[in-house]
Amino acid sequence: MNALEYTTQAVKYLSDHQMGTFTCWIYRLGQSWESVLDVLLEFDELRTIPKLTMTSMEVRIVDPFQWMPTLMIVEWLHSEIDPLSDTEWDHMRLNMISGEVKVLILHWFQTKKELWNVLQLFYGCRMHYTRFISLIDGTMSYFNIFTEKLIVRKAPPVNELFFDQTTNVLGYEVKVSYQGIGVGTTKFHKRKVYGADILWIGSTAFHLNGSVEITRLECDKTQISIHECVKRRVQRGGVVYDINLDHYHTIKIYSSNIITAQPDKIVIMAPRGRRLTALEMFAVPFTVIVWYLMTLLVAVCWITTWTFPNLTVNDPVFVSIFGIERISIHDTTRREKLILLSLIWLFFFLTNAFETKLIALMTSYPHVQNPRDLNDLHRMNLKFRIAENHSLFYFADPALDSLLEVVSAANVSKDQYFAQIGVEDEIDILMSDVDHYDFEAKRSRFVKLDGFHYGIVHRQHRIKSRSPLAHHFLRTDRIFFETGIRQHWSDLVKHNYRLSSHFEFEAVSVEYDDDLDMHGLQPAWFVIAIGLACSTLVFACERLRFRVLR
Repeated sequence: MNALEYTTQAVKYLSDHQMGTFTCWIYRLGQSWESVLDVLLEFDELRTIPKLTMTSMEVRIVDPFQWMPTLMIVEWLHSEIDPLSDTEWDHMRLNMISGEVKVLILHWFQTKKELWNVLQLFYGCRMHYTRFISLIDGTMSYFNIFTEKLIVRKAPPVNELFFDQTTNVLGYEVKVSYQGIGVGTTKFHKRKVYGADILWIGSTAFHLNGSVEITRLECDKTQISIHECVKRRVQRGGVVYDINLDHYHTIKIYSSNIITAQPDKIVIMAPRGRRLTALEMFAVPFTVIVWYLMTLLVAVCWITTWTFPNLTVNDPVFVSIFGIERISIHDTTRREKLILLSLIWLFFFLTNAFETKLIALMTSYPHVQNPRDLNDLHRMNLKFRIAENHSLFYFADPALDSLLEVVSAANVSKDQYFAQIGVEDEIDILMSDVDHYDFEAKRSRFVKLDGFHYGIVHRQHRIKSRSPLAHHFLRTDRIFFETGIRQHWSDLVKHNYRLSSHFEFEAVSVEYDDDLDMHGLQPAWFVIAIGLACSTLVFACERLRFRVLR
């Protein structure tokens, strides 16, 4: 069987076993009146297979995102063709074609040097499924990406032609990088507990007979833009990392990213309602409407008394609220008794309800109601403090976008008066952190907005361009997610975070106790001060009135 028949069988086998649409791009390089591709296209097995033919004299512009080839067949007639200068290969250097595309080179090379020059183009562009078929003797050549050696052998069966070299990486060291420390990249060395992302990549590398090297890359965002930091996550100092464990949530799909099966729920962490002041605490027992009605009732009583001075002898307000009377109620008329007793009963129930609610509030410090949605954040004037050019979230909601406060990276702090948006796992850890715990109120300073629903997004990770391990990362990630192993790893990390916070709580909470001190009696001092002020005012008014009437 010659090389053309072997190529025909390979194309037929791939088209029969391809899931979905099978497409084939056919290139002819160099000027020649006759081409073996013309003979190849005459085979009956290829007549029903979609094909796109091109030559170096007529190159068609095809968008690979709309029509990604499954197989590329290239006829390389002359070794003197410079593969690095031909513009028709620019789409390969620009990573517009996936590294999973299979490439079949039909050549007439007689020496390994000629073969090596062309091989540098395809494997330099990380086209790992490139195979060379000699039209002279029918041998198959390929480059082992892990041993970095050229392998020349007899053409294997067509079902073994494009075998996956990554099933055994031969001790290859998978290089992993990350910048931010999160749930997936945390390390508790003493307890031998590691983040889910670290265990995911480590388990994948060991499964493929490889090892892993994890490096944390520092990036000062106050000095370097976010775009430069993103570039440095995959390549820095001449080292190209296979994958970066920092999470991305974008509205676009990039060829340099992989989308994992792990969904992330985006939540908002906002400061809890602040503690009420002493004066605000006295207004809490009644709603605003009740206070308005009480004020209106007092005003009506005084206006009626001043308008009709002979209606009652006693002042209705002073008698019903303060118990101050000119003459005994027993000596008044029936009409005045009816008015005064009605007001006394009304204000008696109101004052008792007020005192009962006030005593209940003084058993614990009252706070303003916690925010529940974006409207509450607007009402409480709470903002999201975002560093300029450093936000990884896309705020499509106008209501959410209006709450952003863009500042320089140096001014971003952990101030408790600013809301934060992030992944639920990260927010849960932040809320349980000792820095965000109120020891006096014995609760976290933050609360999640239960009335806000941003949705669920799938996290993305940056990988090396055309990484041959990308499909293994996706496969193991899906397995760990569907079996619940990833969630188990995340739960272990969060549990250890809580243990660490517990020890910090015990160390810090010693400084706080529940003994009532002078500062804790501040509301009582306000009550006494207000009572004395009211009594003094009433006494002064009565004294002045007595002198005027005298």
